[in-house]
Amino acid sequence: TDSSFQLSAGASLVLRFSIWQEVTVSQVDRMTLTLVSTGYAATETLPKLEMWNWESEQWEEQGVAWGQNDIPGPSRYVRPDGVIRARLTASETWVEIKDVTISIEGQQ
Repeated sequence: TDSSFQLSAGASLVLRFSIWQEVTVSQVDRMTLTLVSTGYAATETLPKLEMWNWESEQWEEQGVAWGQNDIPGPSRYVRPDGVIRARLTASETWVEIKDVTISIEGQQ
């Protein structure tokens, strides 16, 4: 199935990720966000990515590129129950995204 989506110019989308209940992580050491384009849009058309900081309770912009991106200071973006929020915003032109994946490494 095709799970790609398109954001119109200036549109935002908040994505909510959850760590499996069976996998408890007490310390998040590394977070990688993978952003995949469908290839239909120009590769310079990147959306703005912001991560929700659960400590300061505000959105924080992350510098990203297509492909894998390490997110610095990842523990502040993971709520104790394993919820992660990311917001994508299209710039002055539309963007089509095939996949957004977050992986974390940590300790139980």
